[in-house]
Amino acid sequence: MPATVAVPASLHALLHGVVDYAALFPPARRPLEETVRRYLAHQTGPHAWILGRLVLPVARLDDLGALPGVLMPGAPLRLSVLAGHGAAPDTFAAHLAGDLEALAAFQQCFDAEVRVEALEVRLPERLRQVADVQAVLQGLWEAIDHAAPGTVPLTALFLEVPRSERQQALVEALSEALPAFDLPRLHVGLKLRCGGLRPEAIPSADFVASFLAACRRAGVRFKATAGLHHPLRHWDAVLGVPAHGFLNVLGAAVLARVHPIGPARIRRILEADEPEALRFDDDGLTWDDLHAGLEQIRDARTHAATAFGSCSFAEPVRALRRLGWLP
Repeated sequence: MPATVAVPASLHALLHGVVDYAALFPPARRPLEETVRRYLAHQTGPHAWILGRLVLPVARLDDLGALPGVLMPGAPLRLSVLAGHGAAPDTFAAHLAGDLEALAAFQQCFDAEVRVEALEVRLPERLRQVADVQAVLQGLWEAIDHAAPGTVPLTALFLEVPRSERQQALVEALSEALPAFDLPRLHVGLKLRCGGLRPEAIPSADFVASFLAACRRAGVRFKATAGLHHPLRHWDAVLGVPAHGFLNVLGAAVLARVHPIGPARIRRILEADEPEALRFDDDGLTWDDLHAGLEQIRDARTHAATAFGSCSFAEPVRALRRLGWLP
């Protein structure tokens, strides 16, 4: 696509505000001040429309507040904060309560400079039984309501199920339980980890397809993270395994929301590795015989595939340009 050609309206709708910048995390591991300054620079760059929130762990909030000349009242930072840790449900609840109190105190000190809009929580490692899901969710909600009632402008909460032999069953149980906790001021969804630093960290296409199908059935939002630096499925030469593409994941979620397709067909979208497989124009997104119009894409981005986290913003943009999808 020549530089003079505008971005197709369907691609603009799919990618608008989609990349949450997570350069503090591996493999980038940039220092905090550099991360924040890069995020601010991306906000004024030619592809700022693709940028979403800045991702930080709750433990770095005080460090953020101490950075000289970074926090500006006129242009508040939009944050997605990682909180909660602990292998057992009881220690997890105690740690989460402490994290939320720290978050609320920080927000009160820097109200004009920062908006903590989203919270990302990794559920306890020992969450093994489907029966435990409801109790963990209830405790989580009570902790949030107690620590930050009206003091933190949270609009989204994403829960990640750690990898285990019970992961798929727990994802399905959570997706079915979450609508009861989805309140007007806080939309609760799931977090999908698509990669990591080891081959085994990359989930199979079957698992991702089942995850997307479970979210679709329950009407639950999700955020993806890790390993999504490239638009399409590709061979990761460093890890020696196939890796997921962010356009595959986003496109599959959109088309699965519009059409009653099951995991097997969702997997085929996830495994598409040719640029011609996903077609973008000003009318919508098309794969095979499935089509999603502009309003359907925007609806899916709001209510299904909300964002994906990346430790690089420049890398996904460069990859899209190489494929001719960005000027």
